[in-house]
Amino acid sequence: MKKEQILLIVSAILLVIGLVLSMTNGGADNVTIAQQATNAQEAALAISANNQKEIIMNAISMFLIGFGGVLMAVPALKFLKKKN
Repeated sequence: MKKEQILLIVSAILLVIGLVLSMTNGGADNVTIAQQATNAQEAALAISANNQKEIIMNAISMFLIGFGGVLMAVPALKFLKKKN
C-alpha cells in the first residue's frame, strides 16, 4: 500500500471516531442531576463533574475530527497537484 492510501484510511477512521464521539456525547441532564442530589453542594459538585466530562469529550472529538480532516486533505492535495 502506498503512504497516501494508508493516510486516507487512518484519516477516515479518525473522522468516524471523532464524529461518533461528538454525537454520543450527550451526558446526563444537569436538571436531573440536581434533582437527585440531597443538598446544594452535592448538586453543584455533580453538575461540575458532568460539565467537565462533556468538555473533555467534546475537545477529544473535535481534535480527532480536525486531525482526521488534515490527514485526509494532505493526500488529496498531493493528488490534485500531480494531476496538474
